[in-house]
Amino acid sequence: MTLILILIIIALVAYYYYRKNLPAIDANSNDKFAQIQQTNRTLASFLKNEL
Repeated sequence: MTLILILIIIALVAYYYYRKNLPAIDANSNDKFAQIQQTNRTLASFLKNEL
C-alpha cells in the first residue's frame, strides 16, 4: 500500500513538472499543445476518479 502511494506521488510530481515545462518545449505548435492539455485533463480526471 505504501509503495503504491509513493509511486502515485512520484507520478504526480513528474506529471506537474512535465506540464509546467510544456509551453517552453511546445511554444511553436499551439494545436499540439492544446491536444496535450486535453490529454492532461483527461488523465487528471481519470486519476481523481480512481482515487
